[in-house]
Amino acid sequence: MCAGCSSQFTLETSNLVGNKPPVALGAILGCSSLGLGKSALNELLCCMNIPPITKHAFQEDELDVAKKISTSFEESVNEAVEDIKHNNRRLEEIKGFYTRDILYLEQ
Repeated sequence: MCAGCSSQFTLETSNLVGNKPPVALGAILGCSSLGLGKSALNELLCCMNIPPITKHAFQEDELDVAKKISTSFEESVNEAVEDIKHNNRRLEEIKGFYTRDILYLEQ
């Protein structure tokens, strides 16, 4: 959540990248966000009786996820900036109405 405008950034793993299973990409996203790598993910997969992921596949998927995060974050920031601009314009309009009312009442 942004401390400046309280906008919240969300990323849905179901929409991450192409036809790859959202669970696999979500696991890679989770490992990356926790500072873990392929070894930690493979340990988890082993405990779940799921075949390990290769180094190449992990790096490729991690790069795809990072690109999607970057794009989604940029879109989210741009939306927040537009909201702030819109709200500032609206605030100026409201200030203008009050200023006109005050000037009218002072006459």
